[in-house]
Amino acid sequence: MQYYFQGVPSWKWYYPYYYSPFASDFTDFTDIGDIKIDFKLGEPFKPFEQLMVVLPASSKECLPKQFHVLMESKDSKIFDTNSQALHPSINESRLSEAVKSVYPFLEKEETARNTFGSEVHFGQQT
Repeated sequence: MQYYFQGVPSWKWYYPYYYSPFASDFTDFTDIGDIKIDFKLGEPFKPFEQLMVVLPASSKECLPKQFHVLMESKDSKIFDTNSQALHPSINESRLSEAVKSVYPFLEKEETARNTFGSEVHFGQQT
């Protein structure tokens, strides 16, 4: 609930499993409301990095062509090499290192697309 009422508690934390726990898994937790988790805020991924994390390699066309080799090469250092049917996990530090070598080759417009904009809040008066 912290995310909805106080903002992002951590840009780097993620749920590392492919499936959520069953509701029955929580029956032994009587003090679940007392659990304290210490989040470290960190920094968000840049837009192109975020796309590389969530898109399959077959959607590489959504990224500038300079990133395609990182998405499609079997030797790419950004993906873990274990074989799995689901989307492969990406190591954050390897991704950050790999994209640093690509950024100098981006066009001016592509560099502008890969920056953070201002927050815009929409609401309705009642």
